[in-house]
Amino acid sequence: MGRQRRRGAGRGVATEEEAEDDGFRSRPLTNKELRHGAGSDCRTMYGLAAMQGWRAAMEDAHLTLPDFDTDRGLSLFGVFDGHGGAAVAQVAAERLPGLLRSRPAYGSHSYADA
Repeated sequence: MGRQRRRGAGRGVATEEEAEDDGFRSRPLTNKELRHGAGSDCRTMYGLAAMQGWRAAMEDAHLTLPDFDTDRGLSLFGVFDGHGGAAVAQVAAERLPGLLRSRPAYGSHSYADA
């Protein structure tokens, strides 16, 4: 896999007393998680920034695979919005790479159909 650097992880997590009953905070949490990295050949580079904002907890998940399929020269990046909950977004980020690779359309280079 490619190289990845991460800053800001774990900072700014809301505590329960800061969250309102409706799942939103009284003021936004503006600490940011910042990541950047590159594929093993350093031809594919990426940057990522995530902010919790008004939500009581971070609900989004991110996928950064600059070396998703090096034989085909493919990278895979994704942002999964946590409107279904943080667990749903995380499961989608974890399972999508394997699901794509298992699709017959992916194997036959029909990426839009995969």
